[in-house]
Formats: sequence, structure tokens, C-alpha cells
Amino acid sequence: MTFVSGYHVGIVVPKLDDAAAELGELLGLSWATPRRATLRVEQGGDLSDVDLLYTYSRPSRDGLMVELIEEIPGTLWTTEPGRSATLHHIGFWADQFPLALSSLDAGGKREVSHVNSAGETRVFSYHHVLGGALRVELVDSDLRADVARWVDRAPKR
Repeated sequence: MTFVSGYHVGIVVPKLDDAAAELGELLGLSWATPRRATLRVEQGGDLSDVDLLYTYSRPSRDGLMVELIEEIPGTLWTTEPGRSATLHHIGFWADQFPLALSSLDAGGKREVSHVNSAGETRVFSYHHVLGGALRVELVDSDLRADVARWVDRAPKR
């Protein structure tokens, strides 16, 4: 399997604006305009639509970004009980998305994936690794330019 690179850490938070303000102040991060997207996802053979609100920070010097996702009760995008945020996943650009997906699927580790109207996995998928201790997100590297344009419009600090 080939990954172009690890590029973000995903954090689920109760309130996106509050978390962005706090991390912006503490770490000097600036944020892309939040996006809201209704996504069709497949989990365990079941299809559902989720309304995802998320944003990315501008990249650090080494290219790492922070992704904030506002929690969605009843889904995998929730904070752990009693916590104000949950480290959710590490994101990797997959330059050969179908091949990377097949490689991780061979181990039976897929948790959820974005699917198109034909039921085909597209854009991203989450996989458990290290015995379930870590969630990895594969993102089709064809989206890299779109994400770069989006976060580049964020104000610089």
C-alpha cells in the first residue's frame, strides 16, 4: 500500500467554533471557513446520511493540519464521556485510494466509509489498526488540491 503522506489529526469536539477559538489562541492556529456536508456513509452494511460540520487549520511548517469535527450524537463522531474533546483519527492521503482500501480491508478493519449513489466507496474511509487502538482515515489524494485551496483562504496569524 502506498500513502503519499500523513497530513492531519482529527479531533471531535462538542462545539466547533469554541474549540477553534481556544486552539487558535493557545497554538496560534488559523482556520478555514467551516464546511457543512451531508454525506452518505456505510457502516457494517448499513447506509445512513450524516450532517458533518468540520474545518482544518492552516498547515504547520511541516504540513500537518488539525481537523476539527463537531460531534454528532449516535455516530462514531462523538466525544468520549466526560471529555471536552476526543482525539479521533490520523489522516493519510492515499495516492492509490482503491488499492489502499483493498489492503486495509483484507484485514477486516474498515469501520465506516463515504459512498456515492452507486454504493462505491469514495473520498474517505476509517479503519482500525493496532488491535483497534488507533483509527486511521484514508483520504483519496485526488482531493488534495481542493483541500489546499480551501485552507489557503484561511487568515494567516
